[in-house]
Amino acid sequence: MIHRIPIQFFKRIKFIKIGFLLRFNLNFGRFLKYGIL
Repeated sequence: MIHRIPIQFFKRIKFIKIGFLLRFNLNFGRFLKYGIL
C-alpha cells in the first residue's frame, strides 16, 4: 500500500503555489504597465 502523504505537505505546496502565482501576477502586471507604455 502507498503511504498517505501528510496534509501539511499538501498545504505547504499549495501555499508555495499560491505565493508564486501571486508574485508572478504582480510582476507580470508591472511589466505590462511599464513595458508597453
